[in-house]
Amino acid sequence: MGFRLAEFFAQLGMTPATVTLLAGVCGVIAGHLYYYRDLRINMVGMVLHVCSNALDNADGQLARLTRRESRKGRIIDSLADHLVFVSIYLHLVLRALVGGSSPAIWFLALAAGISHALQGAAADYYRSTYLYFVANGARASKDSSTGLRSEYQGWTWRQRPCDKFLRCI
Repeated sequence: MGFRLAEFFAQLGMTPATVTLLAGVCGVIAGHLYYYRDLRINMVGMVLHVCSNALDNADGQLARLTRRESRKGRIIDSLADHLVFVSIYLHLVLRALVGGSSPAIWFLALAAGISHALQGAAADYYRSTYLYFVANGARASKDSSTGLRSEYQGWTWRQRPCDKFLRCI
């Protein structure tokens, strides 16, 4: 499904960043809709959550399809993913608190969030490692720490604040 969406977005001339933004917006709204105790609203949230996941899959495939892969795109995609799940966890905790749950629910949500972030990092690591070996190291120059450090040191906060910030995190 993600590849079909990527082909569709390529025909429309959309950029991977636009698809990432659309996925993030759908996911954050989905998280908000989980707050309400109305099944119809929750179902709309679920549909938006599924759309967010499909778009999140499509943005990377669109980047590869149109040869617009970049480190900045991967970082922005990761940030959008984290924002979606912060929205989901936050709204579910708020819903539970309004419903009378113990404030200890924050610890459960924090544990779930940390677990989710670690799982995502592990999945990204294994995907990158797989691509490294399948592509015979072709992506190594794009991800070398020496290259990243050199780029970072060559940029100033005044000239390229966004790039400098994205390399910090």
